[in-house]
Amino acid sequence: MPNFQIGDVFVGIGNGLIAWYRPDGTFVQNLDSTTGSLEMTGMAFDSAGNLYATAFQAQRVAKFDNQGNFLGLFGSGYNADPESMIFNAAGEAFVGQADGTRHIKKFDAAGNFIRDFVVATQDRGSDWIDLDPNQCTMFYTSEGTKIFQYDVCADMQLPDINVPAANTLYALRQLPNGEFLVANTTNLLRLDASGNLLQTYDTPNPADENFFFAMNLDPDGTSFWTAGYSTFNVYKFDIATGNILTQFKANGLFSIAGLAIFGERMPPPQQGCPVVNKQSCCQVVIEKSTQLMPPARVGTASEEKVVVAGIEKVCPEKVVICGVVRKTIRYVDADGNNQTREDDVPFQCVIDREDANEGDTFHIVGADILCTVFAEEANFNADRSLAFKWIEKEIVKVCIRKGPPPADML
Repeated sequence: MPNFQIGDVFVGIGNGLIAWYRPDGTFVQNLDSTTGSLEMTGMAFDSAGNLYATAFQAQRVAKFDNQGNFLGLFGSGYNADPESMIFNAAGEAFVGQADGTRHIKKFDAAGNFIRDFVVATQDRGSDWIDLDPNQCTMFYTSEGTKIFQYDVCADMQLPDINVPAANTLYALRQLPNGEFLVANTTNLLRLDASGNLLQTYDTPNPADENFFFAMNLDPDGTSFWTAGYSTFNVYKFDIATGNILTQFKANGLFSIAGLAIFGERMPPPQQGCPVVNKQSCCQVVIEKSTQLMPPARVGTASEEKVVVAGIEKVCPEKVVICGVVRKTIRYVDADGNNQTREDDVPFQCVIDREDANEGDTFHIVGADILCTVFAEEANFNADRSLAFKWIEKEIVKVCIRKGPPPADML
């Protein structure tokens, strides 16, 4: 049996099948997912070189080994129309869903469900996803005119990237320089990190331009692949010049709804032992206004502060942190007297820990002011000689580890 080779092209041709080609278009064989899905959409490879493919209508994800043998189904609980997939460096899988809840689902390497990310969407769901090298920012399209961003580490929606040149956006990939390539129905676009158009890619066959849907990068880092959804024409483009480097026609059954290249975006193999007791952190923004009575002479107020934090509760997959920023404000009043005001600014944050269960012990390993946005006098009198308030905004960071604190911390 042949093995997957770097640059091999895998084309979702429908009816549960994926066609395997060498980079020059030589057909190897069809891989049968056993799902019978009308469309086989987004695909991904794990660090062992196994292929995973989303079976859109069957609500399944199929897994194949490095020789194309069907190994079974991966994960479960897909709400409606899984469409794309990617692995992070830890070997965990993310699956975007076009319909239903539209959530992005997360699984461990064995296919056990970890959690859902409730993400913002546009005209459809979390269709086509891609993970930033920072391992936290998930980019995705929603069959509209935006590239969405979600922080899967902090569980937080990030600002959208508007794409003025968009028709309807589908498959996307972030390039190493922060630019994007995206299938745009009638053509393909190269965008800068802000969504501005840098380059357009077209094929010489007008029939292809009815529907560019699938797209993926080549491992060489200088080219990408796409296909006409209903023409079954497969193309390899040079990113810089826009020239077509390779072209062949796939033996399609229904459509080309997915396309993957072996060696592209494969997570690196795990090296050594994993960190069992990793440090996890949360960040929270706090704001506070403190009354200065008697008022302060302008320019005399200053403060000292310390962060005090503790673990309020350990819940399944969550650790709740509660604390205060304890501050001491010193200033000179209108009569020249030294004044001191003390104030506690409460805060709370939640840290995601997949290894957390109710009753587990965690300890604080660090708590500090990460950044002072501003800390200044405010609310002045008419001639601005006196200030009646001290206002501030800060970012507090708290970090934890599992288990009791070491002896040198007690």
